[in-house]
Amino acid sequence: MKRVTIGVLICAAFFFCAHRPASAALEYCPARLDARAVGQSVPSKNPAALYGFELTGLAPRTIATATLAFDTSAGWYTVDVPSVALVEKDRHYSAPWVDFIRHDYVSPVMYVRFPQPLTIAHGWVSSAVTGDDGTGWQAGQTVTCDPIAMASPDQMKNAQAAHLTYRRQYTLDPKDGDHLSDSPSANSLVLTPRPAQALESSNCAEPFLAATLQHQEQPQYPHVAVDMATSTSVEIALDPDGTVRDAWVWAPSGVPQFDQEALRAAKASTYTGARAYCQPVPAEYLFVVTFKPN
Repeated sequence: MKRVTIGVLICAAFFFCAHRPASAALEYCPARLDARAVGQSVPSKNPAALYGFELTGLAPRTIATATLAFDTSAGWYTVDVPSVALVEKDRHYSAPWVDFIRHDYVSPVMYVRFPQPLTIAHGWVSSAVTGDDGTGWQAGQTVTCDPIAMASPDQMKNAQAAHLTYRRQYTLDPKDGDHLSDSPSANSLVLTPRPAQALESSNCAEPFLAATLQHQEQPQYPHVAVDMATSTSVEIALDPDGTVRDAWVWAPSGVPQFDQEALRAAKASTYTGARAYCQPVPAEYLFVVTFKPN
């Protein structure tokens, strides 16, 4: 008897799901923010004044301008990012059952220097203007972006063990990392933030909730020539009400039939929407299927 196990992982900002594939059709914002404190090789709660960051997208493009929003331990800040190009960066991953390459599109690493050491609770691209790059975003149009959905403390606590297990399965080639925590070079762009009034409100019982699985469609072990144990990870783009708008393979199994079945099950399942700062927002959800022969 063949077995199929489903695990679902919450995609949170500044976490493993930040690297997204170029094959997805749907983007809710022209750019996405990845940031890390300089000198801290792993995500940490230690305050820092200098943070490295980059912008990412699903295809090559020019971001004519962007505004970043930061909700920090020392108040709110905004940062204006000048024109920057997102260019292809190949990332080589390996797992016990497959090696694969993901094609990401990233900006050069830039920096923001705050006036004092602080921790960033939430950071995102609050608005962006794209150039004429043929990606579907209208050139010159200012796109206002929603805050990134985050897991509530209870959700993160329950998912932490699964996240750690999942991350250990996939190894990124060290040369393909972004090195956001490295110190800036003499030519690096270091931006100065502006203090801002609170851009969003957390005045509700649960200001942040990640999307959750409502009804799970059970995948079936596909008919393949050789039985094997493998895994497929499917990332799902959800509208604020939890409607599936797009889905794509984040990490392949190495066999197309397994990937197709995982993708079918992920799309056929239903989800509840996410929340950020007390408001419904678009979100992403990672649907992990492990296939095992008897």
